[in-house]
Amino acid sequence: MHGEAINQPQQKTRGQRGADRRGWRQGSKLHKLFRAIATRKHGLNIKSLARESGMTEQSVHQAIKKLRADGYKIVCDRKGLRRPKYKLAS
Repeated sequence: MHGEAINQPQQKTRGQRGADRRGWRQGSKLHKLFRAIATRKHGLNIKSLARESGMTEQSVHQAIKKLRADGYKIVCDRKGLRRPKYKLAS
């Protein structure tokens, strides 16, 4: 009624929810893209990621956007005039 506290469920952030990240099908393009980013210490540019995953360059941009929305921290290293390098933050 009026004046009572509203009991709304608290929205937890991704880190508090535990291991609930979406799994991908083995061998899918998104899985290949994540594996390419996760297994390298150095960054990869969009052309390399597209070649490794079998996607187009625009699809790689959208997939990176999706991975970021899923809670993965992907950083972009831009230095000078070279192409930006994407890598998974530690």
